[in-house]
Amino acid sequence: MSLLYSRVKNDSQDSLSSYMGTKISTNSSAVSQLDDNNNDYGQIYNEIVVDDEVISSPHHVGFYNNDRKKLNSRSSSMKSMSVESEEDFIIIRNSGITDIAENKALVKNSEPMRMKHLFLIIFLSSGIFLTLFLALLFTVLAPLVWQKNSSNGFTLTAPPTFSFYIASPTMKPTPQPTSVKISYFHTSGNQIVDQLGKVVRITGISWYGFEGEAMAIQGLWVRNYKSIIDQMKSLGFNTIRITYCNEMLRTNATALSIDVNLNPDLKGLSPLQCLDKIILYCGVVDLRVILVKYSSESDLFLNETLWYVPRHPYYTPQRFIADWVMLASRYVNTAVIGVDLWQAPRVNATWGNDSPATDWNRAAEAAGNAILQVNPNLLIIVQGIQWAQDLRGVSDFPVKLTIPKQLVYSVHEFPRSCFNRSLLFDNTPANLLRDDWNTHFGFIVTQQIAPVLIGEFGTLDDFVWFPRFLNYTNGEYLESGVSELPRGHAGLSWTFLGVGPYGVAGGILKSDWISVEKKKVAYLKPYMAPLLPLINPNIPFVPPPSNLTYVVPMPTAKPTSAPTRPLFSYFHTSGNQIVDRNGNSIRLSGINWEGTEGPGYRPLGLWTRNYKSLINQVKEMGFNSIRLPYSNQMLRNTSVVNGIDYYLNPDLKGLTPLELMDVFIEYCGSVGLRIILDRHSSKTSNYINEPLWYIPNDPYYTEERMIADWVMLAKRYAGSTVIGADLWNEPKEISSWGSGDLSTDWNKAAERIGNAILEVNPDWLIIVEGIGTGTWWGGNLQGVAKHPVVLKIPNKVVYSVHEYCQDVSNQTWFLDPVFPINLRDVWERNFGYIVREQIAPVWVGEFGTAFRYRTDLPWLLHWIKYINGEYSVDGVNELPPGHEGISWAFWSIAPGGDTGGILKEDWLTVESEKLAYITAAMGSTAIATFNRSEPFVPPPANKTSVVPMPTYMPTMRPFALSTSGNQILTAQGFPIRITGINWYGFESVANIPQGLWLRTYKSIMEQVKILGFNTIRITFSSEMLRSDSVAMGIDYYRNPELQGLSPLQCMDVFIGYAGSIGLRVILSRFTSKTGNILNERLWYIPGDSYYTPERFQVDWVNLASRYEGSAVIGADLWNEPSTMVTWGDGTANDWKKAAESTGNAILTVNPDWLVFIAGVTYNSWSGSYHRGVLDNPIVLNVPNKLVYTIHEYTMDTLSQPWFTSPFFPATLRPVWDNNFGFILRNKISPILVAGFGANFKYASDEVWFPRWMNYTNGEYTQDGVSDLTPGQFGMSWVYWALNPGGSIGGILNNDWTTVDSRKMKYLKRNMAPMFSAFNTLPSATPAIVPTGRPSILRPTLTPTSASPTVAPTQPV
Repeated sequence: MSLLYSRVKNDSQDSLSSYMGTKISTNSSAVSQLDDNNNDYGQIYNEIVVDDEVISSPHHVGFYNNDRKKLNSRSSSMKSMSVESEEDFIIIRNSGITDIAENKALVKNSEPMRMKHLFLIIFLSSGIFLTLFLALLFTVLAPLVWQKNSSNGFTLTAPPTFSFYIASPTMKPTPQPTSVKISYFHTSGNQIVDQLGKVVRITGISWYGFEGEAMAIQGLWVRNYKSIIDQMKSLGFNTIRITYCNEMLRTNATALSIDVNLNPDLKGLSPLQCLDKIILYCGVVDLRVILVKYSSESDLFLNETLWYVPRHPYYTPQRFIADWVMLASRYVNTAVIGVDLWQAPRVNATWGNDSPATDWNRAAEAAGNAILQVNPNLLIIVQGIQWAQDLRGVSDFPVKLTIPKQLVYSVHEFPRSCFNRSLLFDNTPANLLRDDWNTHFGFIVTQQIAPVLIGEFGTLDDFVWFPRFLNYTNGEYLESGVSELPRGHAGLSWTFLGVGPYGVAGGILKSDWISVEKKKVAYLKPYMAPLLPLINPNIPFVPPPSNLTYVVPMPTAKPTSAPTRPLFSYFHTSGNQIVDRNGNSIRLSGINWEGTEGPGYRPLGLWTRNYKSLINQVKEMGFNSIRLPYSNQMLRNTSVVNGIDYYLNPDLKGLTPLELMDVFIEYCGSVGLRIILDRHSSKTSNYINEPLWYIPNDPYYTEERMIADWVMLAKRYAGSTVIGADLWNEPKEISSWGSGDLSTDWNKAAERIGNAILEVNPDWLIIVEGIGTGTWWGGNLQGVAKHPVVLKIPNKVVYSVHEYCQDVSNQTWFLDPVFPINLRDVWERNFGYIVREQIAPVWVGEFGTAFRYRTDLPWLLHWIKYINGEYSVDGVNELPPGHEGISWAFWSIAPGGDTGGILKEDWLTVESEKLAYITAAMGSTAIATFNRSEPFVPPPANKTSVVPMPTYMPTMRPFALSTSGNQILTAQGFPIRITGINWYGFESVANIPQGLWLRTYKSIMEQVKILGFNTIRITFSSEMLRSDSVAMGIDYYRNPELQGLSPLQCMDVFIGYAGSIGLRVILSRFTSKTGNILNERLWYIPGDSYYTPERFQVDWVNLASRYEGSAVIGADLWNEPSTMVTWGDGTANDWKKAAESTGNAILTVNPDWLVFIAGVTYNSWSGSYHRGVLDNPIVLNVPNKLVYTIHEYTMDTLSQPWFTSPFFPATLRPVWDNNFGFILRNKISPILVAGFGANFKYASDEVWFPRWMNYTNGEYTQDGVSDLTPGQFGMSWVYWALNPGGSIGGILNNDWTTVDSRKMKYLKRNMAPMFSAFNTLPSATPAIVPTGRPSILRPTLTPTSASPTVAPTQPV
């Protein structure tokens, strides 16, 4: 018997079909497949394998060896066989078999056969009967595998497993969390909305790789997958679209092309397990995921024309559905929000023709409905046909799902540089592009049929098409260029192509997989939406059974093993100091973290953050201890804790409340934080209703139970980071002290409880709060003078009080006319004497403020000074050397409540104003070790916390400022320093501050505050005040409340929000006309009938009237007067005369404002020459309202002669002194530096910057010596600018998010504290923001020189 390699030329369909179905293999049985009529195709020809070596194969079919390793379809053994195309069909024949080609095939002998093949053929011949038997057996069993159902088509039963395909592996999947941060979406009209009905917009990016031959996401050969995901989030994308192939789901082999040194947690994982990891981490960083089926087999996307592979035994329509169902089940309650059913349906696919073999509309319905049966929360994304570009069939044949509001249609769009579509040329008129888009998919949006997702789009270099298309996605459906989106609606969702630097359009990353294609990002940024909203699962609290207190015993918990204590320094007392074992004074400066005492039985915030990251943040903020409340009821609860995102806190899953407390305490100890346990109440969240430390007539919550619980905890946490027991939170008025009444005498009860604790744990401090008579609950310790707490172990008692501001209760001392001077008397009477008389230490268990009342800030400033050792009003610190002030724990970490928290509502951002004040009272964080080498250093004398309290000025508004000498004062008489930043844009042609195309105005202002600035200088033009058009340059998706507003109305909103978060505003009139600064040399335009000196004054009067009682603190009359102006010569160019007249006109209608007046320009920066003040000072009708302004820059702006002098930098101070410094030294007036900055382009910049900052701090003569007297501030300033760009750049980089740390390094150390926030927005707000835009007001003016022009009665 001889064997021939035969090549059959496809010269007729009959001859080809006669060979279809032939398969000969030594390691595999033949297989069968049924068509729709249940006919057997016969033996499907796929490959010929002899001893694991491929003899022949059509190049478009994949094959495997015995190790199930995929081989290249063009193996070396095929080169001699001359396979030329898919029409070639290679078979292997035995010489004795009848020619099944009926002599229509051309047969020729191949090269001589190798010896090893002869042995194999002998084996093949001898086994032919076995092969035929197996084929017959499979033919009989095949109908049992795929069973036809007359009503529902085919029903999937057990799938076949073939020798040359990898069956579903036995996976070790990444455990899926049961409760994560999720927000599933549905649709409403053409919008995607979240569970609350809020419109969201997907603005994501595609990340390829799982569909490729390596079956791993791209880029992991050079980077860690987490860092890539983090970078995508930092670039502004909110979603990642991940592609895969069905083959990847089945392989159990390790994913390839991954550097496991960079990605150690992916080592040894299958592709599906790698996908688990990536989806898991996306959820951790709040990115959402869309999965898209790219192809059936790996790397064969272009060869697959349908969602299944025709005549393939495995990749069938049923397999397509089954795999999607598996994924939908697998990723329930994860970051996956949608499934894109099939990538780029090709020309073979049809829409609505009802053909089972090609109708993609029908197939999408079947797959979508099957998915929704197992995961009804997923969006079902259906691409159009013709390579995902044509959705016209939706008009007649929409996709119909059983859950209709889960449907999203999808298209792909590219310019000519990517695909040569005849319409898309660079010079194509915009209307033709829009016509094409409207025809193929836009009608779905405009007719409110469904949302549309642009699944892929991108460009290599066509930046004419790119902005047109982006504008279209934002609602510019017509040529007019006007967005047609209704208010509150978002544009089309999209996912950009792609992360990696490959493909028809490149990617967002360059070939190094790190550098960013900045031009693409710059185009995309204005169209990006925020992170998709998260809604935490609302797990209701299940109350304990009514008999809990009677029958539930103390659980035999699994306590965390107590660590040894080689570094722990347990404390005792010495006089009024808490000291460690070496006698070193320590100061507890902690924070309350409530929640464990509440119905959730866990610290708050764990529904949105990891507990370790929160604890780390507590330490980073400077706190050294945590007061941890609990209830006795919580100790008995053995149920699993609820209200935790176990996706973020997997190590807390399945724990009881007490076990969770173990884990929490142990981690605090590992990072050096100390814990004080606070018994907050007997029953959960019941402290307000419990007037005594026990519950009278309750058979369970007795004093004995309270003692038993404390003893249990003292034993449990012996040797841990717990250092003390706060025995009972806030004793109420019914409690007594030293009365001898066992039922109410808290003094004696505390002794009984404390002694019981010390018997089992002598290391703890025993903390005893006062009673609630005549002051805050727990704040009256007057009885200690006669009846101190006496314990068996001395030096273990620490007394405790709570102290609050008017936010919590309207105590009588806040209403006293001598407030805040009276505060020390209240504190001294209730507890201060204990400290001053060295009786014992005092620990303030709670204090806090939300800055809602005008009394809050004075209260806090006095309080900080008091606990720092200033026990008298004389401003003298009474702490002996080496002693610490009063210990404390701030209330609290959590946002909300009477006083808010140290964190904002996002549980991440810090309330920087609060932290700035309390930082002055912090002790050392390093209290975990025995040796404390750094003694407490009190704050310098000129800090706000120790500035002497001036005489209160009740006649002024609480937010109005005044001046005294060279200082600016608050309404209460405190020296204040304006340390702000310029935010320009209202003076430009867009008539709006820059950056709102990328971010919300609120987030920018909040970042300004977080950076430490306390004021924003907003520039504007007179023309902007009159504009009735809608403000431009705003992403209304990010800033919906600005949509439809005029520029002036936008300014109203800005100022209102600035005040609400404690920022102040200075208005600066930049120019008369918008964008005209270089052409205007005077404060008016000579010869112009409108922009006259009178108009200049009227505009300011209108603004002063409009913003009376708002966050605006003053008017910077004119930015940078030019060389044309004069000072005091009485001419038309006399800026002194105009400024004086305008300032007086402003103060006539708004006496609260400061008036900021620039100088002239003469051998100086513009407006910075003030020598004229010596002979002709500004005189205002309202005294103490004048502030002179200057500007100061570097060579980045202009090469002034003092920079090039050989004596530089010694030339700087003489210039500054000559031009304006004399005003400060002679205490003529304060000075505001209205603009200064550097971009560090020149070496002189680095020299100039620190010298300039020192000068503003009072070093007028030489470095290191300040001329300021104690309690004074240096010059106020506003840095130029927030905005990136220009000659000196800005504080923000070009992404409008990241910060220029080099500049902030110099500014941060010179910043002043924040102002307090307003309780409400200004009362004028309703008039400021009318429902319709006001008409343009151009009154006829009749100016006189004698008096200022009166403002119109209706604000402009």
